[in-house]
Amino acid sequence: MKNNVRAWLIVCTSFLIMSVIFATCISCMGVYVKPVAADLGISRTAFSLTITIGSFSMMLSSIAAGKMISKWNIKLMMLIGVLCCAGSMFLYSIAESVLLFYCSAVIMGISVSLTCNIPISALIKEWFDKGRQGLAIGVAFAGSGAGAMVLNPLYTYMIEKNGWQHSFQLAAIMMIVLLVPMVLLFVERRSKGFAAERKDPLEEENGNRITLSISLTMKSTWLVFIAFILINLTNMSIVNHGIPFLTDAGFSGIYAARIISIGSGLLILGKIVLGKMIDRIGIYSSTITGVSLFLICILALWCGGMMHLKMLLILFTLLYAIGGAVATVAMPCVVMHMFGDCDFEAIMGFFTMAAGLGGILQIVFSFIYDNTSSYSYAWLLIAALITAAIVMMVKNVKPQTHVN
Repeated sequence: MKNNVRAWLIVCTSFLIMSVIFATCISCMGVYVKPVAADLGISRTAFSLTITIGSFSMMLSSIAAGKMISKWNIKLMMLIGVLCCAGSMFLYSIAESVLLFYCSAVIMGISVSLTCNIPISALIKEWFDKGRQGLAIGVAFAGSGAGAMVLNPLYTYMIEKNGWQHSFQLAAIMMIVLLVPMVLLFVERRSKGFAAERKDPLEEENGNRITLSISLTMKSTWLVFIAFILINLTNMSIVNHGIPFLTDAGFSGIYAARIISIGSGLLILGKIVLGKMIDRIGIYSSTITGVSLFLICILALWCGGMMHLKMLLILFTLLYAIGGAVATVAMPCVVMHMFGDCDFEAIMGFFTMAAGLGGILQIVFSFIYDNTSSYSYAWLLIAALITAAIVMMVKNVKPQTHVN
């Protein structure tokens, strides 16, 4: 009973970390683009490079963070990450040139790797058995959506009332006041005895211990990695280009924003539902179902916009709740399903790079529009890429074997 309470306290801590750190650093930076660019006298593109640098930093530090988990005290690691993230927000608040933003973005990206997807996935893997891991991961990662819903309007209000500097300072204070005590009180590894009890005897007998270096020699690793890049590329394209696409199609800005906002809001529930599906029907079936729904929701958004059919746009919001959740909730479960527990943290660090790469590559969407003056070719490409991702996952999301 005591261990069960501790496990769910870790999930609550993870939910709060995703709500404050991940949402602030990834989901809410858009609210600062216009005011910061105006005050510093720089272009919006110049400030937006801060977000790109942060994504690169997070991507490059992911593997290192995965390897650190098995060697470091995870409480200390996450505490350092929280303090570094708060420090980067404070540096943002005193920046008088975009160069300090760029330098601080490197710290921010590293801090996200030290606190969010990788360590949270590792903790849940340790504290929950395989029949409950999906739900726990779904609840924890739902924090990013919940945080974005609350913090986007809060930061916008602070910017309008007190300036963007105070908004960044508020973010830093929240990270220290809310997260430092939670990490100190509740984050800890589960006993080695428990980990030993859960070892798969077949893994030991057959020598099927897959490390990161071994996994990188497997064709299935790279195909599933590419599939997650395509899923994250699609997710970022919807978030960044959904509203412009709908307004170009003749919908009002308010209606377009409402459709994307509702979809993002339902994604919070969708992550929990997908996690429960993973526990009930298995990782393979849930992941393939989720990606297939993602394809249908993309087609619904595209056709709904082009044909001005609001019913299709409503269908998009409903299906996006499950399809969009695949990018975060399914990833750690797929890694566990394919490679087992031997080197989970390092392999998860590698797969986390897919999120950064997907975010960076979504610039292709803008390139296609700029050269064709239409989003149609871009949506057609996205639909084709997700179809390819489904094929890759159907054939490769399965337990991998390696005998010494």
